[in-house]
Amino acid sequence: MTAVNASNMNSRFHRAAGVGAPQLAESTRNDALKRNGNTIDTGRYDVTIVKDEVKIFDKDTNTWVKAWGDPHLNTSDGDATHFHYDNLTIDLPDGTKVTISPTEVNANGVSWVDKVAIMKGDQAIVVENVHGSGAIQFGPIADNAALVDQLFADGTVLRAGAEVDDLHFVNADGKETELAGDLLVTLDDLGGYSALGVNADAEHVYADLNGLFDQYDRLPANASDEEVKAITAQIDQRLERIGGIRTAGGSTFTKMEMEIAGLQKKLDRMSPEDPGYSELAQKLQRKQQALDRAFTLAFETTKKRHDLIMALLNNL
Repeated sequence: MTAVNASNMNSRFHRAAGVGAPQLAESTRNDALKRNGNTIDTGRYDVTIVKDEVKIFDKDTNTWVKAWGDPHLNTSDGDATHFHYDNLTIDLPDGTKVTISPTEVNANGVSWVDKVAIMKGDQAIVVENVHGSGAIQFGPIADNAALVDQLFADGTVLRAGAEVDDLHFVNADGKETELAGDLLVTLDDLGGYSALGVNADAEHVYADLNGLFDQYDRLPANASDEEVKAITAQIDQRLERIGGIRTAGGSTFTKMEMEIAGLQKKLDRMSPEDPGYSELAQKLQRKQQALDRAFTLAFETTKKRHDLIMALLNNL
């Protein structure tokens, strides 16, 4: 069991002092999320939340994954692991993002499922008190996905494949590792990047796309239509996400541009002889290079790979 890292304890939504679930008017749209009792219907998936348990059921394949207890993560095909203090995010092929936030770790090193944020498109719902005494608290389904996504850190990120019990971890380089069997290691501290929501930036979405393209390349010749569609649907979602990153008010691109502008103004007020001038100039240069690289990766290379894969799919 990995030792609890105290520096991580303040990074999640429910750690923020004075911050509660965002209260907005309930959405009047019906194209993304629907609630039926303790179940949130995303279209393809049913996310059912009861005391100390969150279960995601794939209605297309009759498979499931659930976080339960202190907390364990189990799948319908026998995979098993656990997490304690980091949030856990699962990206689903239909564009739904589910982030599970555990309670504080107690003196015995034990925690439970505390809150769940479910986001799809512009809509979101926050569910609280999953472990505490009293009833589970379901917030409204509201058009506030961007706000909810900002309040909930992604933590460790897993991506579901053609079946929801087919979970993969994608690192910053786009390398994909499938979770399989009874894993003795904790999911805490694995990190990763969600390709859904405002927390995603173009460079990380591009890395995720690399993994998806590689997964497509490895499909056997006898792959079913469902397997092909599951991967291509995720590719299209990532490409749509890249197209929207530039215009999203809370996006990483926008925030980076604002930070660069602030650094430039500060540098303009200094002279090369001032203490810290060189360090600030280097920081500004690194930020600008990172932004330029993200644009290049997201809007040039991805488009070329997209054109290639679309041509392949059109010839199937």
